[in-house]
Amino acid sequence: MTRKIKQYLYSRWLKPLWNLIKYGVLGVFHIWMGIKKIIRLFGIPAIIVDYHMHKRKDIKSIFISSFEASSFKANPLFNNREDIPHFDHVVYIVPHWKLFGTYTIATQSNIILRDVSWRRNIGKWSNPYTYKLLPKKIEKIKITVGVLTGNDTDKNYHHWLITLISKYSILKKSWIKIDKYIVDTNASFHKEWLKALGLSEDQIISADFQKNYQFDNIVCTSDSTIYGNIQPWVKDLLWETFIIPANKTPANTKIYIKRISNRKIANEQEFEDYISAQGFEIHSMEGLTIKKQAELFHQASIIISPHGAGLTNIVFCRPGTKIIEIFHSQTIFGHYYLMAGSLGMDYYPVLGKIKPDPKVIEMDQDIIVNIKDINTILENFH
Repeated sequence: MTRKIKQYLYSRWLKPLWNLIKYGVLGVFHIWMGIKKIIRLFGIPAIIVDYHMHKRKDIKSIFISSFEASSFKANPLFNNREDIPHFDHVVYIVPHWKLFGTYTIATQSNIILRDVSWRRNIGKWSNPYTYKLLPKKIEKIKITVGVLTGNDTDKNYHHWLITLISKYSILKKSWIKIDKYIVDTNASFHKEWLKALGLSEDQIISADFQKNYQFDNIVCTSDSTIYGNIQPWVKDLLWETFIIPANKTPANTKIYIKRISNRKIANEQEFEDYISAQGFEIHSMEGLTIKKQAELFHQASIIISPHGAGLTNIVFCRPGTKIIEIFHSQTIFGHYYLMAGSLGMDYYPVLGKIKPDPKVIEMDQDIIVNIKDINTILENFH
């Protein structure tokens, strides 16, 4: 009797349940495998494994020069950011490889080369294509292309200028014949810079995050000066491009760079009244051509400015120029501290207070500056 009950339960309930579980699991597995096969029609996973370009036999490298480190006066405000590592100046020629988006260089098997692709940290999210699906559709172009893009901040004046000029200088020093350059061209200052450097529209491929290319040869280098430690020959190229060599007039103007959009001086009227009385000219970079900005900074003996991309123009200043940069607690970045140090300028940081505004992110909040702090610095100049 007990045996018949067991057989009945097994045939009526347990066997169907077991079959449901078994074939259900197998079904889900095969469905997933089918989905993966469909996905692979459009893309394949990317991994980062290559950190040392010089160890690859399929890549030709040309050593240009060693990175020239500068000695900086230590400043506790920047937590010893002068110790940020840099890379020697080497040009790499990679044959028949791919450029994903604007700044990700990969092998034909989609191994991303971190030495010359965007790098933010060592973690897996250091590149937007890491562990994601790369589009399989590749546009093949039979040319040698030079890569002048750096990262997703290329629309920012500071990052774009430092990345492009340093890379362009290094690639030019290699004497490799480059048919076209791939570079960001979205902003008006992009076009002005490219024209000034003598690059015509026929020599440019506009960087596009959605496009993927394969070239006969990719000529590229690492971001050796992205943190602001400007190399002497980069400065020389900028001066040759925008400063008249015969201009021997002494730098004797004092200028205040006024921000229009965000991160302004909150007590602006009081501050401008004070610096005007001290003989400062007040200028805004918005609307000025790069040549005009270059000339303005080149003639300055003292520059005061809140933290912002406009201070990138201190690259046009002469050695000994005094730079006063105003921060609040959420904008303490060492870009211009490093740049001023590498260019032989005197740098003075001033830490103000945030004027709270719930509608604005902390980094872009306005700054309340203590005029006494500025006055103390200026008094030491006499």
